[in-house]
Amino acid sequence: MVYACPGVGIFRFRAMTVHTPRFPASGKIGMALLLGVAMALATPGDDLAWGQSSAESQPGMPSFIAVDLLPRGFTDSGAYGISGGQQVGDGSGQATWGHTHALLWRGRAAGVADLTPDWFLDTQAVGISGGQQVGWGSGLATWGHDHALLWSGSASSAVDLHPGAFANSAALGIFGGQQVGWGSGPATGGHHHALLWKASAASVVDLHPGGFDSTEALGISGDQQVGWGSGPATGGNHHALAWKGSPASVADLHPSGFTSSEALGISGDQQAGWGSGPATKGQIHALLWRGSAASVVDLHPSGFDSSQALGISGSRQAGWGAGAATGYHHHALVWRGSAGSAVDLHAFLPPGFEESNAFGVDPSGIIVGDARPRGSDRPHAFLWAQYVDVKPAPVRPAANAVAPQVRSAPRALGIYTNGPVELILTDPQGRRTGYDPVHNTSLQEIPVSNYSKTTLRAEHNPSAPDPPPLKALDVANQLGGQYTLEVVGTDSGDFTVYVKTSDARGNRITQSYSGTTSPGRSSQFTFPGEVTIFTAFAVTLGINSASKAFEVNGTFTAGPGGMLSPDAQPVTIELGAFLATIPAGSFAQTGQGMYAFVGTVKGVALEANLAPTGDNGYFFSIKGANVPNLPTDNPLKVGFAIGNNGGSVDVNAEFVR
Repeated sequence: MVYACPGVGIFRFRAMTVHTPRFPASGKIGMALLLGVAMALATPGDDLAWGQSSAESQPGMPSFIAVDLLPRGFTDSGAYGISGGQQVGDGSGQATWGHTHALLWRGRAAGVADLTPDWFLDTQAVGISGGQQVGWGSGLATWGHDHALLWSGSASSAVDLHPGAFANSAALGIFGGQQVGWGSGPATGGHHHALLWKASAASVVDLHPGGFDSTEALGISGDQQVGWGSGPATGGNHHALAWKGSPASVADLHPSGFTSSEALGISGDQQAGWGSGPATKGQIHALLWRGSAASVVDLHPSGFDSSQALGISGSRQAGWGAGAATGYHHHALVWRGSAGSAVDLHAFLPPGFEESNAFGVDPSGIIVGDARPRGSDRPHAFLWAQYVDVKPAPVRPAANAVAPQVRSAPRALGIYTNGPVELILTDPQGRRTGYDPVHNTSLQEIPVSNYSKTTLRAEHNPSAPDPPPLKALDVANQLGGQYTLEVVGTDSGDFTVYVKTSDARGNRITQSYSGTTSPGRSSQFTFPGEVTIFTAFAVTLGINSASKAFEVNGTFTAGPGGMLSPDAQPVTIELGAFLATIPAGSFAQTGQGMYAFVGTVKGVALEANLAPTGDNGYFFSIKGANVPNLPTDNPLKVGFAIGNNGGSVDVNAEFVR
């Protein structure tokens, strides 16, 4: 979703979860992408729409294909940066329990990587260069504050760039091992200060010059950074700014005849952004500079009322335009240095899309952005590529890459469900967090806890009733001892609640609890707050895709202090996205310390056996039949837990197709 924010720059944000504050007030989240190489165009498939010259296109205009990047399990997404055949952005939906998660694509919706580190609730990735990505995140790991983040292609690679003297921060641009963004806190009077990093929190440089109240750095190329500032020096208006690594180096790019301006991206000696004022009759116009205010070029195309340039690479600029010809909706645009060169990319989208934006472009001319279907407020991430023969090139390795350092997360507890129920958690000290639907009471007594609800509506069937909202109850630094979860019905039907518990190293155990409910009916489940991880864990896995069956055989050694009682504790098996918990009390002892279970859990036929091998070691075997949505690709994660004792490992399964 795209909104106008301070400075009139567009900023994509989500107001879906009731608890989530909006993070940066930046005027822009796409950035210039400078190290991209030609990307291999995917073979046409379901997510491709072939662009063709339309009646609205001028003769000789290039033709594009449009690729819908919305991943399965997501209801909305946006792509903001592109480099080296990869694209970054964010998305939300059932796959994220309604939270916004940073995403990394490789040209197709399938195979998208979720960059959200453990115990972050919301993350966004907005810039990419040299195999690294930047953005920000918040959650239990940050005590609810926004922290600038740097990734190297995976969630586990996340580096927290947040400087200690600031309360909130975000990284918005990246190039050549350096990152730019902003930070704010008591030391800045709550105002944003433009920041520059070199891959670590300790390396931060505050670029904020004298005479300004607020500044943000949004793009970087070589030794130059661009953004905006406002304060007494600008009469309180936003002015496009450029730096060379220090506050004293700041240059005001604000052109004559304009009231407000921002530089949003940079490539080489060119800067892209927007401005408005008397020269534009108060409308927003896309602008291009070459290092000085006097060099400005107005990119605003004929037939549009307003426009912005959001990204730049080489000779190309990406952004949007709107006016009477577009029904006053945004249309994604790409330029090559002049107003007359503008191409309306919206014409190449599949039918049914009403609004679009282009946020980033790479040197080969591949463009990323988003498009919103008519009648919906949930955009899809899109990629546009000119319809020419494009040869793939290898991804360029990161220059002077810094070894990732993962910030230690607190112990954490997360409880999730989309059933017709509400959740109330009571900790070992009797404090509660959740929502009591019987007495219409919200509870938040547990320190550093949060309860949120998100409704995901059926976009293609507006008349359909809303499904039960997704509920998420999160707690940081949970206590040892017993927790009690009360599940209270708000409607009649079945429910499943997933409980994820982790230790300070990020080792996680997931259990599920299921039942049937009705309005006002209460079900209670108990579980310990601490996690005991197996000291050794090894498995083999076979999957028969045709018969929807699996077999897991494994061994483990119980961790120090672990208490195993299979006949009195729930037992969980996790295969990729498939998870089944055999309820406590279901295993029967068969002699010589062995346990067995044969039965059905949520329609899946399971046969499980557990036997001691000595020295706190155990062997287990679990077979399943009639299993929906079994994993189809290697490697995949296998997890096994008995009560709060468990472990997980990545394996290569043996598939029978």
